[in-house]
Amino acid sequence: ARPLELDPAAASDALDVTFATTSPTLDEDQRAAVRAALDRRLTVISGGPGTGKTTIAVAIIRSLVRLGVPPTSIALAAPTGKAAQRLEEATRAGLARVPDADALDRALAMT
Repeated sequence: ARPLELDPAAASDALDVTFATTSPTLDEDQRAAVRAALDRRLTVISGGPGTGKTTIAVAIIRSLVRLGVPPTSIALAAPTGKAAQRLEEATRAGLARVPDADALDRALAMT
């Protein structure tokens, strides 16, 4: 897959806003995963329970929307129906936890 064509300065700004307002705070490895995801059309996030997979996914989504990617162009997938339902619930909860949500975050939470 060809990489996303993002302006590096705009991507940096989007990441700065996202990282400053992500709850819980992302550690450096998680931030690196979000940065790497912005360079690709497909990203796989894996890990055991409690490793921050949903927090990373929410940060990626928020960053992409800040870069002008329509929420309807972003797809999330999980290996089973139950996992997909849990991913949707956890993503909605993660968006609801954004402190001082701006207009983009509020619109994203409504989709």
